[in-house]
Amino acid sequence: SCPALSLLVFDRRGTNPKTPAAVPWNGAISQIAMHEDLRRKLASLALAALLLAATSLDTLSFVGSRNWRPLLQGRHLPRQAVDTYACDVEEWVREFVMTQQLCPWAGRSAASGRLRFVTCLALEVSEAAAFIHAESLRLASEGRRELCSTVVVCPHVEAWRDFDMFDAYMKAWNRGKPVPKGTRRGLLVANPCQGDCSQSSFQALVENISEECSLVAFHPRFERWLCPPEGFLAGSTVRIDFMQKRIHSDANFQGELAVVMEPQHEDVQVGPREICAQLHGGSGPSSWNLDCIIPAGGEIPLPDNLMHRAPHVAVHLIRRLDLMTDGIVTEANELRLRNSQYFAAGADRSEKK
Repeated sequence: SCPALSLLVFDRRGTNPKTPAAVPWNGAISQIAMHEDLRRKLASLALAALLLAATSLDTLSFVGSRNWRPLLQGRHLPRQAVDTYACDVEEWVREFVMTQQLCPWAGRSAASGRLRFVTCLALEVSEAAAFIHAESLRLASEGRRELCSTVVVCPHVEAWRDFDMFDAYMKAWNRGKPVPKGTRRGLLVANPCQGDCSQSSFQALVENISEECSLVAFHPRFERWLCPPEGFLAGSTVRIDFMQKRIHSDANFQGELAVVMEPQHEDVQVGPREICAQLHGGSGPSSWNLDCIIPAGGEIPLPDNLMHRAPHVAVHLIRRLDLMTDGIVTEANELRLRNSQYFAAGADRSEKK
């Protein structure tokens, strides 16, 4: 009768969406349940330790061995319900991302059997962090095998239903910071941890995640790149938060006032999802990523956002080791330009219909 909090893991790696099959770390659907009184005492670090212990012992099933079953018992969830989340995202990646060649690395990783899809049914941000931390360590254990990555699907983290909140967390975690100060729109973010011990444990988890992996965000309402309906007109003003202070240090930061300009110098190169603008008091025009523009209200999302609109909230863990290969920066820039042109052309076609 005591309320319990459950984390279930569903692992899909190259399976047929028509015939779902569970392939977790040791061959079973994984379930962890912690009673509320124990959860309050152990907090997120204990949960991470439990996940790591389970992944490292071949003889321990997440469903529960005889010795561990009393601790790991939790609510019953049908296999099909758990399978749906991972299956939905995998199908979207294969039918949209891979078919349109929006990410060549995804195709290579999947072809080599090194791209897997995992469902995490955490309810709280700190618990999702513990799960992602365990997965980042698993990826680190793959050594120098190229393109090993995991898409962690988190459909039930309440705080992440709002895209701006989720995006703020992903940007903070990529810098090793456990909790963002606010969102890009200036909304304050509450600390999900209580107590110094819990906070320090959470900090350690996120720092380790950041050291091992880069996190790429996917969300059903992904809207990172915005622009006014009429576009960014020369002479109009914008506010730029180029250090993303609203997220990392001061949610009330108002941004630096800047004037939009047409690029007139060869040394100012404006790439996809960027504008040319000059800060008030600045020495000259520069290119600015749209991600740094503080929304004023009334903006519309660029078509580019579509390539991150997965059917469920998901985090793609990419090992930093794989981001250090030769030519990765050039290839990424070329891909960004190609994808931007692809979606812009798609938008043009839609408007002509």
